[in-house]
Amino acid sequence: MKILGIRNCSEGIRYCILEIETSGDVICKNLDKENLIQVPKEYENCEDMLIWYKNEINRIIDSE
Repeated sequence: MKILGIRNCSEGIRYCILEIETSGDVICKNLDKENLIQVPKEYENCEDMLIWYKNEINRIIDSE
């Protein structure tokens, strides 16, 4: 089972992908990889920014 945790911060959105192994251990899948989503500066419209965030979160889910 994989769990996606998301936290909003002033620089963007931070996320963590956790996986529960069959032994019951929980590991962080992206500990040494990307964990911050920063909005490009050209997105000033809130609606465009939310669409961009949604696409990025879908990218993260699809890549795992």
